[in-house]
Amino acid sequence: MTSEPNFHDDFVDGILLGEGSARIFVRTVHGERFTILLGDVKTLVMKDFRQGNIILSLDWLDATDISDEGLFGYYSEPVGADSVVLRSRFMREIGDQQLRALEIFPSYGASLMAIFKESEMNSDYLQP
Repeated sequence: MTSEPNFHDDFVDGILLGEGSARIFVRTVHGERFTILLGDVKTLVMKDFRQGNIILSLDWLDATDISDEGLFGYYSEPVGADSVVLRSRFMREIGDQQLRALEIFPSYGASLMAIFKESEMNSDYLQP
């Protein structure tokens, strides 16, 4: 495992989903390639995937700390729904499962919110 860059202004090149797993392919502006491996994925929502997805931020969090936008995606609720009610419901659902979250906020293109138990980052693009 290599140390990860902060990925600001870098790219989401693709995603490969399996049953309970995900591989997210990211690339730096310098051409370095990484595969983010997620295991025991509970949910993953990606929106607005386009050619040339530029990352504003890539954040690793405890699942309890996901953004309101992530909550709306998790429940397929419109932005502006009652986030207090949704967060309370979410906290009851995840209980003490020790889940993690990954949120990618875009400058352009893809946003992503994933909730999972296991993660790993590898250099280069890993094939299944």
